[in-house]
Amino acid sequence: DDPIPPTPPAARTELAMMAPMVSVFARHAPRHKEAVIAAFNASGSHTLMCGDGTNDVGALKQAHVGVSIISVPDLEAKQRSANDTISAVRAEDKKERKSSKKHPKSGSKSSGKKSKQSRAERIERSLQALAEAEEELHH
Repeated sequence: DDPIPPTPPAARTELAMMAPMVSVFARHAPRHKEAVIAAFNASGSHTLMCGDGTNDVGALKQAHVGVSIISVPDLEAKQRSANDTISAVRAEDKKERKSSKKHPKSGSKSSGKKSKQSRAERIERSLQALAEAEEELHH
C-alpha cells in the first residue's frame, strides 16, 4: 500500500467552500473522504462518517462521530436465502396465475391446491428464518 498523498492546499480551500453546499458525499476514494471530513471540520461543522471497510478508517477517525458498519455474513446469508425463496414463490404464483388465465380448465384442482399449500409453507418457513435472523442480530 502506498501512503495517501496529502490534499494540496488549493484543493482544500476549494473543498472548504463547496462542502457546505452539499448534503451527502458518496462513492469517493479514501483520501477524498478524509478531505471532505477535514473540510467540514475546518468550517466548524459537526461531522458524521459511516463506513464499512478498512479504507474508511481515516475519515472515520477524523469525524466527530464515526460509525463503522459491520457485517454478519451468517445472518446476511439467512436473510438472502429467505428473501430469495419468497421471490421465487411470488414468481411461481405469478406464473401459475398467468397459466390458469390462458388454460382455465386444464390441470387438476387438487395439484393446484397442493402447490399453493407448498408455496405457503415455504413462505412461512422463510418468514420464520427472517424473524430468527432479526432476533440474532439484536442479541
